[in-house]
Amino acid sequence: MLQSECLTEKDEKLYADSVLEVAVTENEEMFADLRMEGMHMCEALRRLMREDLEEATRIGEEQGKKIGEEIGEERGREGIIMNVLKSNRTAEEVAELLMVPLEEVKAVAKKLLSEN
Repeated sequence: MLQSECLTEKDEKLYADSVLEVAVTENEEMFADLRMEGMHMCEALRRLMREDLEEATRIGEEQGKKIGEEIGEERGREGIIMNVLKSNRTAEEVAELLMVPLEEVKAVAKKLLSEN
């Protein structure tokens, strides 16, 4: 029986990963030089990594969208607090009216004062 016949699929993947890791490590400088010259990943490597690249792209897009929504919500909330503060109400009144923490209203009030 050949030794390769005794290997499990997991072992084969581990060996393949090891070979690829050695190849990449040994050729990192060459890859960096090629990238600096404007050459991109070869098509075969792109095909091999397609699923991983697509997954990484999907995750990046989801994280970007979530961060964008949080920033938009924060800016919208801050804008509302600023508008109510401009109506000559105290920070305590604004916090109670909008049902937001007093410290948040005070932070926005401080920002509003620094802008003027």
